[in-house]
Amino acid sequence: MSGFKYAGLEVTGTDMHTSAKDFSPSLSIRICTLGEEPLPFPEGYFDVIFSKSLLEHLPNPHVYMKEALRVLKAGGLLITMTPDWESCHTIFYDDYTHVKPFTIKSLEYLYALYSLENINVEKFIQLPIIWQYPFLKYLCHLVSPFVPIRTEVKFLRYSKMLMILCAGKKTLY
Repeated sequence: MSGFKYAGLEVTGTDMHTSAKDFSPSLSIRICTLGEEPLPFPEGYFDVIFSKSLLEHLPNPHVYMKEALRVLKAGGLLITMTPDWESCHTIFYDDYTHVKPFTIKSLEYLYALYSLENINVEKFIQLPIIWQYPFLKYLCHLVSPFVPIRTEVKFLRYSKMLMILCAGKKTLY
């Protein structure tokens, strides 16, 4: 969230733990236990909704989708990042809070199920150095087959564990 604020955007976040406010005291964070209560925003409140590493923790992602679309403006953009099941299936459940894995196809289908338009889904390497130097992506692809999935070296682990990045627009009607 801090990166979005640094880019000049107005940022509001939600979390289920009150301690989240301590991590980023300069940000507006509202406490909400999705599934037990609705998101604490009125209909059509946001232009963009971004979630990272959330959907895989929800036993029923439909609750999130319905609430996200309720608070998203018509024509607004919904962006989701979630671990790529194909690249991390052997360690996905090492995090005991993971309950729902996704593939490119399943996330694309979920977005289509809720009539999002202009859906774009791709695998995403979550290493900022790759964004700055895209040619390093090829190095990651070369090295990743030889990297143990449970390595503690973040560059190596994240060159192997990919995320799925999905974006879609809420219909105008």
